[in-house]
Order: sequence, then C-alpha cells, then structure tokens
Amino acid sequence: MFISSIQIENLRGIKKGEIKGLDKVNILLGPNGAGKSTILEAIYLISAWARRIDDLRGVNKENYVVSRRTGRGNWSTARKILWHNMDTEKEIRICITTNDRLLDFIIPYYLPFVDFKSQSAVFIRMPKEILKKTSSNWLPRVYIASTLSIYDPTLKMYKGSLSEELRLLFNKFYNNIIKALEKTIFIDSMFLRNPKLLEERLWSKLLAKRLDKEIIRMIREGYEPHAEDLTYAPLYPNMYTLFLKLPHTSISIDVLGDGARNAIGLTAPLLLAKDTIVLLEDPEIHQHPGGIGVLMRFILNMVKKNNIQLIMSTQSIEYVRITLRLCKDLSISAKTFYIERENGELHVRMLKELDVDTLMKLGIDPRFLGAF
Repeated sequence: MFISSIQIENLRGIKKGEIKGLDKVNILLGPNGAGKSTILEAIYLISAWARRIDDLRGVNKENYVVSRRTGRGNWSTARKILWHNMDTEKEIRICITTNDRLLDFIIPYYLPFVDFKSQSAVFIRMPKEILKKTSSNWLPRVYIASTLSIYDPTLKMYKGSLSEELRLLFNKFYNNIIKALEKTIFIDSMFLRNPKLLEERLWSKLLAKRLDKEIIRMIREGYEPHAEDLTYAPLYPNMYTLFLKLPHTSISIDVLGDGARNAIGLTAPLLLAKDTIVLLEDPEIHQHPGGIGVLMRFILNMVKKNNIQLIMSTQSIEYVRITLRLCKDLSISAKTFYIERENGELHVRMLKELDVDTLMKLGIDPRFLGAF
C-alpha cells in the first residue's frame, strides 16, 4: 500500500500544491527551485511520525531536514526555515492518500511542554471512520502524536492518551501504510558524499546476506569490468574503509570515481529495502549515460523484486528517457511529473514517454515547458 497522491501546505517554498496519480515509479522533473526536493522532504518528514530516527544515518529525521541543505541548526534552533515565508502562525500540512486511506499530517511550530528527543514534531489526524465508532464527545479536529497522545491544535494542548480500544482501531486502520512510512529511505547527495555511513551502517547487513555480490556485478557491468570484490582494509591507523579489488591493485572507495562510488551508495540501501518508499534526489549526478542505464536497471529490478515505491527528482532528460524505457522493458508502471512553482503554488503536469520524446524531437527541452 503506497502513496497515490500528496498535498503540501506551508513547507519551504511551497505555499500550496498537490500531485495526484502517483505510481510505482515516479519522476519529478523541473527547473531549479520548482519544489522537487521539498516534495521528497515532505514524505521524509511525515515518516518521522512512524519512526523518528533515520536508520540510514542514525540521526533524528526532523533535525536532518532542517540542516541537510546548509549544515546549520537543528529542529530546536532553526526549524523556522521550513515554514513558507517563515510564517510560523500557520501549520505545515502534508496530506497523503493511498488506495483506500487518507493520512492528514500537521506540523505546528509552537508546541509547549514537548521533549523533541522523545516525541516527533509531526501529528496525524484521527480518521473520521474511527471517531464514528466511539461514543466520546470528540473535538472537530483531533490529532495524534507519535506517542499516541491526543492533541488539540486549536488550543495547542494535549487531551490525554488514546484508550486501548482506540489504539487497536487506529493501528489496524493505518497498519500497512504506517509500516511503509516507518521504513522510508531518503538518498540524497549528502548521503552519497559520506561513504562512512554505508560502511558503518549497512555493510555488515549486506555481507550477512552476501548482497555485496549484487553490487560487484553492477560495478562490473557499468563502471569497472575488471572489478573482483569489495573488502574492508585499514586506510589510516584505526580507520577502515571499503576497497574495490582489481586484478593487480585495490582502490579505496574514497578515491574511486564519483560515478562508481555514487552507484554503490545508491544501490546498497535498496538491496535491503522491502515493502517501503524510497526517495532519490538527483540520482543522475556524476553518471554518464551508460552508467545511468546500468544503475537504473539495477534499481528498477530492486523496485520490482522488493515491492518498493520509487519517487525521484531529476533535471536530466537523458535520465527520464532511459528510466521510462527501462520501466517499459521491465513491465513497471511509471509516470513523469513536470513541476513548476509560481508565487508559492505548485503547477504539475503529467508527461508520458511519448510526450518527452516528441518534445525532444521538436527541439523543446521539457525542463523549460513554462517558457512556451
């Protein structure tokens, strides 16, 4: 059970916007500043309600969203930058739908008596379907904290905790999508530039299942045909790193070509992901066309095998065309959404593979549709 639509209000540069008809594989295409990365961040933020700590990085998700673009601040000190025009009187609202469920999340700026070390700043609205089953005199807007406390956004205060009966109903109602959100993976350039995260947090899990063999096969096909294996070795005193083994030498991942290193960083988390949502920010960075083809075939095979919904941002037309054709070859449903933003409002057009090819033949770059 994955996301079929998303609505965003008051997050970063997005005052209001909606994307409908999300598919198994989704490509967000558009110019700089259109809001593509913010859409990925919105999904990543609401996943903090289900699990606050990012297993990929070992950090608080809310802190990471605040700091990842500039390296400054955390949720307690700098969260104001996430509010559209820094208007903290309004709530950030992120609403997603699945095939048969609506999940309405809010992020209020002012939260008295909250320890952000133990509770997420994200709240989810109690479904009307559950409220109808109770005889309690509920408030018009009832939101539930990650600790399952009841929150009144009008008075900005808590109203106790869910009863055991309501907890069971709530968990049953949202079970599948909450599980998918709980395991959401966000891969961005910050992660790819830090191979230490891969080495320390993922490599032992990959080795335990010998999934490292899959990575080597991909590296041989698209980057280094003579690659034999990946191994750990000391680089400095008390510091170990991954090395790519070649017939006559070994190369530290730190000095490996950017394309191959990024490919390893992109594919390793997907080998371990299952029944979840994976967010990729500009995966084409440092990839030549041949590398994109090999890398995306590997990623899409993981999408199909491990039941993953993929949502990606890009500015590469070659990446869009290659991905759509691979999806067709692998019988994976995919859509491309052209994203524009004007005065804070998102404008979204869905492009088909034929549309992209036709525009390119006419000499029109789909990234600049707003100019025509």
